[in-house]
Amino acid sequence: MGYENLKFKTDSRSSPEPKTWFVNLTLKRRNKKVGPVPVSTSSKETCPNTCPLKENGSCYADGGPLAIFWKKVTEQKAGSNYDRFLTSVADLPDGQFWRHNQAGDLKPSDNNDDDIDAPALVKLVEANRGKAGFTYTHYDVIDSPLNNYAVLWPIATASQLTCPVTMSPMLTNW
Repeated sequence: MGYENLKFKTDSRSSPEPKTWFVNLTLKRRNKKVGPVPVSTSSKETCPNTCPLKENGSCYADGGPLAIFWKKVTEQKAGSNYDRFLTSVADLPDGQFWRHNQAGDLKPSDNNDDDIDAPALVKLVEANRGKAGFTYTHYDVIDSPLNNYAVLWPIATASQLTCPVTMSPMLTNW
């Protein structure tokens, strides 16, 4: 089931130059919190402004060895562009459990850093076909219909692709 012909409504204003975010997929992790599974790290710029941990010193990825590596990915000294990352995900063995974004977040839209790039998320879901990847997000998926749709649509229409996106409980009043 392909989504290559799927069209997402975009801003009618002229589109800005596409941004290049780097993502690194570590097959042998060194992160004790995550456990012995592959993990990815996305550029710091992928973190939305809605993240309550952004720039207030409480983000765990801002400290320790992970912060050093996250800086390398952000400076494009480690990792690769998003398309190469997707190829690496697709090449994981079937059934592989892995975590997307031990640091960083989903790819942002080129039009608005607080919107999820929905077509990029669909590509991630497709690359994850047969794998057991998961991720968390700090994007606002409650008050932003675009982000809500971006996260729920692939899950609702293609749950067999298995790539759950979990909203951070810090964004809710639960």
